[in-house]
Amino acid sequence: MRRRVLRVGLGVAIAALLGIGGTLGASYALDLLRSNEPQIYTRSYSGFGYVNAVEGLPQGRCKLSLKLYNWVSLSPGFSLSDMPRAQATYTLYGHAKECQGLEITLASGKNTKDYGHIFFTAGQTRSGTWFLAEAPRPPTGCGFL
Repeated sequence: MRRRVLRVGLGVAIAALLGIGGTLGASYALDLLRSNEPQIYTRSYSGFGYVNAVEGLPQGRCKLSLKLYNWVSLSPGFSLSDMPRAQATYTLYGHAKECQGLEITLASGKNTKDYGHIFFTAGQTRSGTWFLAEAPRPPTGCGFL
């Protein structure tokens, strides 16, 4: 009886681990697909934000979590309800060139009070995924303008 309980318990534990691993693998696979989309944007905006986290993806691509301070320009195509919101956190993807620019921008401000703050332009693809449309740069001037 003990052996059977042990086998069942071990089986459940293995199934749970495989389920978690499968879920994490599926999430990573989706990030890879999203980060590899062509750079054709249906709308875009520029703004200032703070980089919360950056995750490296294959081929120099990246995924970043960004807290938006404020946008400064919007392309046509935004309704009032879907405009970017200040203080909201957004996920953006970047191709190799933009991720390299992000890396340089973050490194250049490493020992300053502005570390992690960037000026960026984000573009949205038809699928709804947001990308860095160009290499971000450090904020400058009063109020980052």
